[in-house]
Amino acid sequence: MAEFAGRVVLLGAINVARGISIVVESARLVCGAPLELLAAFGHGRSYGVPAGVWGRTLPGIAQCGLWRALEEQQGLTEQQALRTVALVADVGNDLAYGFTAEQVAEWVEICLQRLAAVEARTAIMRLPLAVLERLPAWQFELMRRVLFPRRRIVRSEVLRQAASLDEALVRLAAEYGARAVEPRAEWYGLDPIHLRRAVWSDAWGEMLGSAMGAAARAQGSLRRWLYLRTRLPHEQRWLGWQQRRAQPCGRLADGTRLWFY
Repeated sequence: MAEFAGRVVLLGAINVARGISIVVESARLVCGAPLELLAAFGHGRSYGVPAGVWGRTLPGIAQCGLWRALEEQQGLTEQQALRTVALVADVGNDLAYGFTAEQVAEWVEICLQRLAAVEARTAIMRLPLAVLERLPAWQFELMRRVLFPRRRIVRSEVLRQAASLDEALVRLAAEYGARAVEPRAEWYGLDPIHLRRAVWSDAWGEMLGSAMGAAARAQGSLRRWLYLRTRLPHEQRWLGWQQRRAQPCGRLADGTRLWFY
């Protein structure tokens, strides 16, 4: 087996998907290379149920094949055991599907329990409450119609659930020895959900670096972005058609192996 510098686990939804090239490069800068990189992400991704957008459905993060792969890798001998760094992001996505803060927190805790079992150094991206709270009612309704047209989402209830979920994330971080990272308000523009492209390097570097006590500022690469965005996950449903892809699904030039779920 190759000598890897470490292992990184990435969990998230649209922000991780959009910034995957910078996220992966930040992980390499923080942890060294080559890496075993296991990631579960995707537009519309849920932590607990099958979900997706535009005809594509992915399994819930807590139920996907990443955890079996992580368990199998952990079965290596002590001499081959890998230091693990993890990032838990985009947790608030499930609130838009109508799930309660309590239910989402339970799914996140399942993930944290499994990460703790492999002694992962974990960073949790908190919800951008300050950005959400300053969003005008008219803009909230516009975004709801564009992003979640079939969901009857009430602004006051979403804010209440978001505050409750953020409080739960802070509590879970303390319980499982993780770092709860509060997103900076300047990372967002008029859109309170998606990180601004201009801050990806700073934002992902800060969040991943917080788990290791290190700093990183990755540079973008169109070639790397195209390669990563064309890797297929272990399991997905496309317009009702079940697709499966053996993992790892790719390898970077430095030897980093990619496992997407």
